Amino acid sequence: MRDYTILTLLYTTGIRVSELVNIRAKDVSLQKPATLLIHGKGQKSRYVPLISASVKILEKYITLFGYDKENRLNEWFFKNHMKEQFTRQGINYIVKKYVEKSRAVNGVLIPSDFSPHKMRHTTAMGLVDSGVDLIYIRDLLGHVSVKTTEVYARTDAARKREAIEAASREIVPMEEAQWENNLKLKDWLRNFNHR
Repeated sequence: MRDYTILTLLYTTGIRVSELVNIRAKDVSLQKPATLLIHGKGQKSRYVPLISASVKILEKYITLFGYDKENRLNEWFFKNHMKEQFTRQGINYIVKKYVEKSRAVNGVLIPSDFSPHKMRHTTAMGLVDSGVDLIYIRDLLGHVSVKTTEVYARTDAARKREAIEAASREIVPMEEAQWENNLKLKDWLRNFNHR
C-alpha cells in the first residue's frame, strides 16, 4: 500500500522525489479541495491539488498506517523499512523494483531509461496534451519560470508534427518519382552544370 501510494502521488502530482520524501502527515489535507503542501526547491512551499482517485488511496493509506492520529501529524508520511524518512535512493529503488516487474509482464511497456523524474515529465506531458495552460503546469510542478515549463509545449508540438507526418503517409499514397524513368531529364540534369 505504501509503494502504491508513493507511485500514485509521483504520477498524479508530478512532484519531485525530494519533495515526496519531505511530506509530513500534517501536509496532507483530504478535505475539499484536497491538497498536498509541498516543500520545494529553495525553501519554497506550494499547494498541489489531489485528484479524487488519489484521495481514496490516501485515505486508505492514512487509516492503515495510523496517520489520522493527532500525535502522528508531524511524522514523515513515507517511511522506509527501518521506520525512518525515505531517501531519494529509497524511492528510486521502489520505482526500479516495479519497473522491473512491469517489464517481466511486457518487455516494451516501460522505456529503458525510466525513472521517477520521467514520471514527472509524463505528468507534465499529460497535462499539456489535455490542454492545461502552461501557467498552471508551472505552478503545479513548482517551476520558477514558465520558460522551464515551455519545454513540454515544444515537445508536444514536435510529437504532433510526427503524428501528422505519420498519418499523412497513410492518407497520401507514395508516388513514384516521375524523373526516375525519364532518361532525357536525367541527361539534361547531368549536363546542366557543364553549360
